[in-house]
Amino acid sequence: MKTDREFWKAFLKSVKHGRIHKFLKLTFIVAFFYFSFLVGKELISFYLEQKKVTKIQYKDISLSYRDGNLIFKAGKFLFKKSELQIKTSGVEISLKVWKSIKNFKPDFSLIKLEKIEVDQYLIKKKRRKYLPELTLKLPFYAETVSIGRFKYSTPEAKLDGNTVYIGKEKFQIGGLDGTIKGTEIHLKPLKGRVVNNELLFSGLEFSSGSYELLGKGRLRKDLSFATFDGSFKGKGFKVLFNLRKSNRDLESKGTVRIEKIGKIDYSLRGKLGKELKVSRGKVIYQGIKADFSGRFNLQEFSIEGKVQGKEFKKDTVLVRAISGTFSAEGSYKEPLLKWNLNGKELETSIISLKNLSLSGDFQKRKLNLVARSDSIDLFLNLNEKEGKGGFKLKKFNIDNLKPVFLKRKKYGKWIPSVTISGDGKFKLENLKPVSYSASFTVNQFFFRGFSSSGALTLKGTTKNISYSLLLSSDKERLTSKGIIDLKQLTINASFSGKNLEVSSLDFLKKIGLEGRVIGEGKLWGKLKNPEGTFVYSSENLSFRGVNLGSVRGNVDLQNFYLSITGKTKKENVVLNSLRLHLRKPMEFLLDGKVESIDVASVEKILKSLKVKIPTTLTGEVTGNFSIYSSDIKKLKDLSVSVNVSSYNGEFSIDRISGTVKDVAGSIIYNSYDKLNFELSGSGKTLKVGELSLKDGEFKLILKDKKLLLLFTGLSSEMLKKSDISGSLNVDLNEREIGGNVKVDGTFEKGEITSKLKLNLNIDGNFESLMVKVAGNLTINYSYLEKPLDFKISGTIEEPKNIGNIALRRGGDTVRILLFGDRINLVGVLRHANLKFPDGTVHIKMAFVNLDLKSLSGDITIPAFDVKPDKFYKLYSVSGLYIKLNRGKPEISGCRFSYIDGWIEFNGLKVKEDSLNGNFLALAGVKGLIYLTDLKKEVRYVRGNTEISGSFDYGKELSYSLTFSSTGIDARVNYILEKISVINLKGKFENGKLTSLFAEINAGDGNVVVNGNEKEIVISISEIPVG
Repeated sequence: MKTDREFWKAFLKSVKHGRIHKFLKLTFIVAFFYFSFLVGKELISFYLEQKKVTKIQYKDISLSYRDGNLIFKAGKFLFKKSELQIKTSGVEISLKVWKSIKNFKPDFSLIKLEKIEVDQYLIKKKRRKYLPELTLKLPFYAETVSIGRFKYSTPEAKLDGNTVYIGKEKFQIGGLDGTIKGTEIHLKPLKGRVVNNELLFSGLEFSSGSYELLGKGRLRKDLSFATFDGSFKGKGFKVLFNLRKSNRDLESKGTVRIEKIGKIDYSLRGKLGKELKVSRGKVIYQGIKADFSGRFNLQEFSIEGKVQGKEFKKDTVLVRAISGTFSAEGSYKEPLLKWNLNGKELETSIISLKNLSLSGDFQKRKLNLVARSDSIDLFLNLNEKEGKGGFKLKKFNIDNLKPVFLKRKKYGKWIPSVTISGDGKFKLENLKPVSYSASFTVNQFFFRGFSSSGALTLKGTTKNISYSLLLSSDKERLTSKGIIDLKQLTINASFSGKNLEVSSLDFLKKIGLEGRVIGEGKLWGKLKNPEGTFVYSSENLSFRGVNLGSVRGNVDLQNFYLSITGKTKKENVVLNSLRLHLRKPMEFLLDGKVESIDVASVEKILKSLKVKIPTTLTGEVTGNFSIYSSDIKKLKDLSVSVNVSSYNGEFSIDRISGTVKDVAGSIIYNSYDKLNFELSGSGKTLKVGELSLKDGEFKLILKDKKLLLLFTGLSSEMLKKSDISGSLNVDLNEREIGGNVKVDGTFEKGEITSKLKLNLNIDGNFESLMVKVAGNLTINYSYLEKPLDFKISGTIEEPKNIGNIALRRGGDTVRILLFGDRINLVGVLRHANLKFPDGTVHIKMAFVNLDLKSLSGDITIPAFDVKPDKFYKLYSVSGLYIKLNRGKPEISGCRFSYIDGWIEFNGLKVKEDSLNGNFLALAGVKGLIYLTDLKKEVRYVRGNTEISGSFDYGKELSYSLTFSSTGIDARVNYILEKISVINLKGKFENGKLTSLFAEINAGDGNVVVNGNEKEIVISISEIPVG
């Protein structure tokens, strides 16, 4: 066994490298040439027969073998058939025999043609389905290729080139020029290096008409490997790409830029064979990725793939959250396309949709399409010329239609918001709708605040569309029928409405109209600027919050102006014209008149227009008015004019108020000069601060925010007779007040009469007002011996109500002090003489400290005397003290002395209009007798009488008193002895003696007196007379 192994080992070594190897090699070469000759001869004969070759010519042909190369040379060679002729010269081909046998592929060391011309007389349009094998790898290898000049000519193409040289270390192409179907082509000369049998080049420039290819690359001589980086551009596009081919594997990446489309990135990977099979292809455009696979040959293709992306945006198209599948197959000319795509949102220049699905197919100019979304479904069958379809709306908001949306941006709220549901159908010719019809439910209709629902039917052609609309709510109902001319963009329609709330239209609400109306009318003309006329009636129309009651009128629309006229049922309010411009800016004009309406209504309207009237008014007014604004929405350039023919009512301006009648004048307001007015009339009452006046004439003028109040002939309720006049200037900007008031009047209360003349000077502002008071006061009283004359001076600060007013008389001063809500009278009064029927009172000094608001305080009269008629002067010993408590006086007791006694008052009380109290007195008998005629008969008297009682002094004096005495001694004429009154008592009531008892001794005699005013009994016993 060992010997066998060694034998076979030596044998195999000889086969591989020894003599046997050389023998076999020689044998194979001889066989190769022999069989090549036989096979070649037969193949050439068969080829010439099959290809119908009509002529073959050659010259100077030789075949030789040298250094392992089989060398073929031909001076000239001509190949010709009916449609093709190939003519060459200077042909030399050198084949490496041993290497070709070894690799089983022809390996040429040289292929050389000095010139080659190809003329193709007839182009057979034989369609080849599969790719030629050359696209994969050449079936031979050539070390050096050299072509001096070449030409190619057909009825449709002419090409001319020279110098194609591919060597071991370098290569060169001299260029190529020509035309193909009238299009010029050019290949500029190209040079490069050859490294490891690969052609390395850069600066490639090839053009064909408007197309141009530029780049650099590598190319293996046998075409088994190639790379290329370059660009390819034409009209409207440019491609930047790289290409790599390795045997059958093919890869490419690049970017395509197309005008009006943008950038598209792609990549693909596949294998080359009879077909290009793409295993992994990807296209990225605007964030959308499409992955696909498929196959391609020269006649047909088939691909399928998936699409996905977050967002696609191109021009006016925006799609979000895209996904789906697609496929294409068939011929390149008429492929069958199918797709099934989904998108979360779709935005185009026409429509906006959500949750969109799109499926369909297209082939031979026939389109079948189904589109579905949340709000609309569309079905379309379309061929080259005509088509038909249908649609279904599902609570579709017309705002999703971009033209509507853009109109809304331009015209704002004038485009209604409508949500509708329903079905429709349509027909197309030449891709244009020729007829359509639909029936819809109006789920929601909203226009400038008006909200409703209803039904809508449409029917139309490319020329016009007719519609019928019904909108209704709980109370409101609106119907409309009409035709819209789509060519002229005009409308001719009728409208009718019941219980329509005008304030639901915001532009009418903005100008202040409210209430429900019934109306009808017509609308016609251009859609951009229609005209219309309507009649209306309302039982509860109001303007700016003022109820006008029942109103009838007309509404006209022309040149975007809405004009409203109307009268109330009572005709106390007449709208001559209410005109509103419906486009921005909203120009507004209102002209009308009122008769005997509540001025609060007018004031409310003016305040709603932000016209600030500085007065508060109540009452009734009659007059004309007009209101204008260049933009009522912004109250721009606002002007208000009011002509008052009659106003009766009340007004107030800060601390000035009053009641007036028969007021007439004008009020003018505008955005620049603001408010101005001039009013005059009669004033029933006028109150300035705490001063109340009545019955006079006044004029009120406001200009440039300065108010002037003039008044004459006014009187004060505090004064019985008065004449008050003056003027007040009020600066509303600076909030300043100034003026002068003159008062001439008489004050009477009871028997007191006061004559007053005052001059009030007013200066200050709304926060602090100073009033200077100056004048004279004369007080007359029936019990005064003579009038009291005072000079008045002082100041009052408002609204703090702080003041000091002095009343001066001689050296005396009494002051009225004001402090907030307090008012006090303080001061000293001297030498005031009172005169009464039964006597006089002389007040030497009186102190006053009173709170006049609560009528509380003290009046102190420390020194005064009283002189009763037929009695001695009484001198105040203790003074008199009067304490007022909320108008109720408390009077202290007082004591008087006189020449022969004293009197004391106590328990004094004031009740209503009377004074009552008690009194005690001790009266000397001598003084009493001296007041009578008895003084002539009494020579001497000694003793006192005690008196006590009570009194009540109102309009008349009433009193009751008792008197008594026990020790009176006297001597009188005609009685010889001293008279001693040992007991005397009695009682008087209101001047009448109601009882009297006296016991008198004279010497040894006595006298007893007993009785009253009616009867007195005197008993005399032993009285000595003489």
